[in-house]
Amino acid sequence: MAAASVALNPSVVRHAPMPPSLLPLIRVASAFLGLLVGVAILLPVLAAFGRFPGLRLLLVFPATLLLFGFTLGLSWFASSIAVFVRDVLQFIPTLLLIEFFACPVVYHPSLVTGRLQALLQWNPLTPFLALFRASLAPTAEFAWHDLAMAGGWTLAAIVLGMVTFRHYEGDFGDAL
Repeated sequence: MAAASVALNPSVVRHAPMPPSLLPLIRVASAFLGLLVGVAILLPVLAAFGRFPGLRLLLVFPATLLLFGFTLGLSWFASSIAVFVRDVLQFIPTLLLIEFFACPVVYHPSLVTGRLQALLQWNPLTPFLALFRASLAPTAEFAWHDLAMAGGWTLAAIVLGMVTFRHYEGDFGDAL
């Protein structure tokens, strides 16, 4: 939805006094509000089953902040490209479905072996999922390299998104 936020709101882009970069930001922020509500619901359930993570729960904050920045950067990139190439909006759901099955969401990364393990390590969402797993599951391991990798992916996504969005922002009114 954030990728389509600029392309599907031409009147806001042309006539509103706010910068167009706020449109993807609003969509990403609303999605993360749902994530925070989900975590708030999960915590009493974990406590009821005796699986409360304790101090490791504090890892949720940097993990959420890094994932927010990563998502926002990719949203800025995709929304700026989607203004000019509308087919991007058709391709994104397919890409997200492939990414869902390529991520260690339902399975543990240790189950992957061989060549696929190298691909899994370079999957951008793997360190974010490892951070969430380490913060919410008391038996999961925390690794500093996951935090560093998540920070690197976040920085790369924000820089790519900002540079692309700023470069094409002046042409949005003509293209819409």
